[in-house]
Amino acid sequence: MKKWWENLSEREQLIIGGGGFIGILLLLYLFVYTPLANAVATMKKQVVYQQSILTKVQTINAEIQGMGAGAAAAPFTIDNLQSSLRQINLDPAVKKIQQPQTNQFLLNLSDADFDTIAGWLGQLSMQYNVHVIQMKLNSVENEPGLVNGTILLQVKQ
Repeated sequence: MKKWWENLSEREQLIIGGGGFIGILLLLYLFVYTPLANAVATMKKQVVYQQSILTKVQTINAEIQGMGAGAAAAPFTIDNLQSSLRQINLDPAVKKIQQPQTNQFLLNLSDADFDTIAGWLGQLSMQYNVHVIQMKLNSVENEPGLVNGTILLQVKQ
């Protein structure tokens, strides 16, 4: 290989050396820089999406905290829960409803619209004094705005 290199003219050595350098730069760009840049862009999108969810939850939390004292004392039953789910067309997303205690309801959700859930929870709080005790939601991959998870509701007396 060394002998072959030495037999090349100076001009050929420059051309081959320059081409090799450009080839190395191209490989670095394709296999190092591009994947890293794509990962950063994806993470930025996820951060923006998560921040929007946080803002919505904080807004709804502030609204709920503000109306907690004036909430009506109407009785709340599983029938009220199912009826309210049907009214906002969220019932197809509710896969299971359990009642772990007399004044609690556990909902398992699949492919539910987050904005609809947020508005519905605010409505339950105002009408029936129902509050979220625990909520675990995960975004559905490649479906912005849709979530899977569980919500534990409690009727405050």
